[in-house]
Amino acid sequence: MKVLIYVCVIDDEGFVINDNNKDKQFLCKIGKILEDNYRNSDFNVSRFVELSEMRRTIFFRRVRRATGSSPSELLKKKRLSESVVLLTQDELNISEIAYKVGFDDPYYFSKCFKDYFNYSPTEYRKKLIGNYMIN
Repeated sequence: MKVLIYVCVIDDEGFVINDNNKDKQFLCKIGKILEDNYRNSDFNVSRFVELSEMRRTIFFRRVRRATGSSPSELLKKKRLSESVVLLTQDELNISEIAYKVGFDDPYYFSKCFKDYFNYSPTEYRKKLIGNYMIN
């Protein structure tokens, strides 16, 4: 499994400072687009492509090659990984977490979460809390 890890240097105005490695530049660009937009439930693959300023087929091919995932899978993984961070904070319920990370349907969020992590969000939270209490 490939994991998207991006490290880029951004100037004061939010622009990526150029690097000669085109793949690294691309990962920085899509990473920044994801980071800036994943919380918005209206952010979808079409908008992702538009913000990348690339043709759709080229964008899909480059994302797949660089990350091993399609753009929609990448967006879903980003939202799910961010939801794990929020699950450690007990003040938000599962629906609030779903909305906060860009899902517009808490039931769909729970289904995706269970498919990806093999636990429901509630089970995952209980497991996390149980591990914290043991340590």
